[in-house]
Amino acid sequence: MAQKTDNEHQFLYLNEDGMDDHSFLGRTEVSTRGILFVALVAISAVFLGAVYFYVDQKFSLVINQLHEVRDDQALIQSVERKLATIEELENILAIDNSSVNIEIFSNEITNIETALDNLSIGLRNGEVSEHVVTIRDGIVQYNQKILKNGHTGKIRNEDASTNRYFGEIMSYIEPSLGFLRVNNGKRW
Repeated sequence: MAQKTDNEHQFLYLNEDGMDDHSFLGRTEVSTRGILFVALVAISAVFLGAVYFYVDQKFSLVINQLHEVRDDQALIQSVERKLATIEELENILAIDNSSVNIEIFSNEITNIETALDNLSIGLRNGEVSEHVVTIRDGIVQYNQKILKNGHTGKIRNEDASTNRYFGEIMSYIEPSLGFLRVNNGKRW
């Protein structure tokens, strides 16, 4: 009883009639696929537009903050330059404490206070504002000492080569100036 082997292979044909002209969407019509394509393009465009708008807003915010930091840094440098100017004026007052020199000194102190006002307006951080107040207090005390002793002619030390008052004020406000220099860019 020999079995008959099947040498004629029959394969399963999965493609039925009419499936050759359809895509992966099956039997949907071309117009439906076109509408679906247009809808996906519109949704993609809206999504990309929203992403672009969000990124643009973030870049604008960062650029504005960089401009603010640059402006604040310029104000800090202005205060430092004006401090150097009042050091020179203290030397001039030690030599000649005329009313004109005292008036120039007072005007320069007023300029520093104005720069500190502008700086405190720009800085909204509480810790940074405390350092601006410290600098202001030091400048006010320095001004009072110079004006008090300037009218009596006793500005110069016994050593005659150092500026005692300016050294005192700088030892008082230098940590705050350093803090402003270093931490100005870290506020955002």
